[in-house]
Amino acid sequence: MLEKLEKNIPLLFKKLKFSFSLRDALILNQKIKNKERFLTAAVRKNGKDFILKIRLQDSQEVVKDLKRELKILRFLKKKLPNKTAVPATILSGQYQNLQWYLRERQAGKLSGKISSDFGFRKEFFNKVSPFEIIKILNNYQVFDAKKIRGLRLYRHGGWWYQQDFNFYKESFLKSFIINNLLSENEINIINELLSENKKILDEEAKYFCHGDLYPDNILVADKNKVYFLDWGISNLNNLSFDVAFIYLDAWRNEKWKEKFLKLYTEKQKDKNKFKKLFRISLISLSIRFTVHCWRYLENKKIGNSQKNNIIPVFKKNLEILKAALHNYRPII
Repeated sequence: MLEKLEKNIPLLFKKLKFSFSLRDALILNQKIKNKERFLTAAVRKNGKDFILKIRLQDSQEVVKDLKRELKILRFLKKKLPNKTAVPATILSGQYQNLQWYLRERQAGKLSGKISSDFGFRKEFFNKVSPFEIIKILNNYQVFDAKKIRGLRLYRHGGWWYQQDFNFYKESFLKSFIINNLLSENEINIINELLSENKKILDEEAKYFCHGDLYPDNILVADKNKVYFLDWGISNLNNLSFDVAFIYLDAWRNEKWKEKFLKLYTEKQKDKNKFKKLFRISLISLSIRFTVHCWRYLENKKIGNSQKNNIIPVFKKNLEILKAALHNYRPII
């Protein structure tokens, strides 16, 4: 079935009269080889640049994900006061067994790549202020479960946090214990923290959450306008999750990330509740970020020079994880 999907991609391009550069063609071919869930390609039509997203895997879940993302993009473009934060969708449809949509392509640069930069690049901090990111967060976090019921988003409450942690605990964190990076006691602290706070995590899982704010999904366009991309796994979560994502992305600039957190926290009505939730989100995501670095460090195909660039990121994320675990560095 996958082969049929792949064969229909050139036919779709021909039908929609898309053209693309040799570089983008090579990227597209590599994504097909990797059997990715979705193909995202830069294309041209009538002299204008667009981004085309096509589902690749033949499963109903992937079909639902693409349709949900399209629905989310249209909802946000209509409802957000800051229209520039979300790219506009132009066309969508189905060709043979391919679902796809076309969105506008903004001229600009991604804030970084998780596979190489492991966070925001240095130039990001000179172009984008913490205020700008907070403004975008505030604009979509006002949508609670009642306002976005029609989007049918998954709820990421206490059960989800526990399952996410269990996945890492049963796989990568065993290596962390063996290598004395984490202790059994620290694993127990996380379990206890999640168990003790299950109720509040469930109660607060009611706000619109992007849920995937890696630097690859934040684009700085002309005049330093910021776009959040790839809303496909948006969910209902507590307010702190996306905040923790940005905080970890900003590891290269201590002053920027602390200012960001301070400014966001100051606006919260219940600061103590937010700090409690932020600690949990920070632990959850710093595990993810640390494991991501660890996988690169353990990869024998990656050269020593590249690994030397990863080590500082790994140490920084591990430091943040341990600080949040033991709460020895008070959160502002």
